[in-house]
Amino acid sequence: MAGARMTGRRTAPSRQLSWVVHMRKLCWQSAERLDRRANRSKRMTQHGPRHQEFGWALQALSVARIVFYSIDYTADLMLCSDNCTEVMGLLSVGPAAAWPEVILAEDRAPYDQALNGLSAQSPGLEAEYRVRNAVTGQQVWVLDRGAAEFDAAGRLTGLHGTIIDVSPRMGVERELRTASMLRSVVFTTAHVAAWHLDLRRRELHWSPEMFALYGLDPAKGQPSLEMLVQRIPPAHRQQVRKAFAHAILRGGSFTLECPIIRPGGAQIWTRLAGDVITDEEGRAISMHGIVQDITERKTWETRQAMLLRELSHRVKNTLAVVQSLARQTLRSSPSTASFVEAFEGRIRSLAASHSLLTEADWGGARLETIILHQVAALADDNQERIRLKGPSVLLSAEVATQLGLVLHELAVNAAKFGALSGSEGQVDIVWTVTKNRLRLVWREHGGPRIEGEPVYAGFGWMLIASSTIKATRHFRTGGLTCKLEFAR
Repeated sequence: MAGARMTGRRTAPSRQLSWVVHMRKLCWQSAERLDRRANRSKRMTQHGPRHQEFGWALQALSVARIVFYSIDYTADLMLCSDNCTEVMGLLSVGPAAAWPEVILAEDRAPYDQALNGLSAQSPGLEAEYRVRNAVTGQQVWVLDRGAAEFDAAGRLTGLHGTIIDVSPRMGVERELRTASMLRSVVFTTAHVAAWHLDLRRRELHWSPEMFALYGLDPAKGQPSLEMLVQRIPPAHRQQVRKAFAHAILRGGSFTLECPIIRPGGAQIWTRLAGDVITDEEGRAISMHGIVQDITERKTWETRQAMLLRELSHRVKNTLAVVQSLARQTLRSSPSTASFVEAFEGRIRSLAASHSLLTEADWGGARLETIILHQVAALADDNQERIRLKGPSVLLSAEVATQLGLVLHELAVNAAKFGALSGSEGQVDIVWTVTKNRLRLVWREHGGPRIEGEPVYAGFGWMLIASSTIKATRHFRTGGLTCKLEFAR
């Protein structure tokens, strides 16, 4: 509720009540003569245009829902115009105490405060508050404007004025506040601000959201058009000038995108969309529109372009790896069946590594996860046979792919000839990490007895050796031990 305000001039104590009507000044000499004066006015309505205007004025005020009132606190008497019943549900004559009873409880304190603040030096009352119609129960917003009277001792003796029903105005103001709040929520959430440019005066006006968008302090005032132009990076400034000049020349709607430099040096991307307003002769006189922060979209587009380039690069590399695997596997396979088995296993290993990397948006993969995906399936799903020891480490996409193929070759060899070929064998995988290196040891236990080293190195070992910086193997009686080193 609007706070009570006091305005007016000092009123000399008297029983004369003056009410100012928009069309004519009406005077009643005293409250006791009100009824007699009203009756006589009715009789005189037919005797001249002045009295007809008097009746019309009263009717107009009633239609406008303006209530006249006079309160005599010494006599505890309140007199109101007849439309008081319609607006407030009160009789036109009644006790002075009846008036405050219809004021809503939450608005009563501000009303009393405004009333208590009146004095002979400041007798004017102006306050807005809500009343509840004593008959219908309807809530009404009213504007109370009155003038107080005081006796020689400074005691309040009377209050005379008008009550104006302002409910329609308050409803409009409430709708405007709601619309403004919703606009602010939408603009803030969408990182949007509105602007208007007067081309004749070269004056720029914008909504409060623009200050946040440009990183400016509202307390320092709105910057000039020239200052904003300086916020555009030099590489884009000429392009923006040409776009605006073309829009003014062509008219209609336009859009453009450009970066701006915020205080502190941070750069954001913005999208301007607007319309050119022309006069009757078709000359551009103003422009208005919105500015939206599209930095997030631009960052996403840049990232997407980078990912597409990286994807293209990875696809080419993957196809080269597949081609090499196919050739080398075929060359080392004694039969078609053995080729299919070996080649499919290696492709599955490559696919498993790619799946892990895709889930992580190609940001890398955890070493433990790679081991479980590549080795655990060949241990008859008995992961207790695979014992891991080492710190948690995130590997790059390239190292993860290489390690996946290496572990697959070691696991397949262990499943066919080594510790995982029987039911009792185990594999220990231990690794250490430095700033630039990953060192991993593959050690088998409990498998078939090894009589000696193989006569020749197959494609599997060639793949392992080519995928690492350094690789060594030892065939001991208890099982194979392989030491590997990767770049991080």
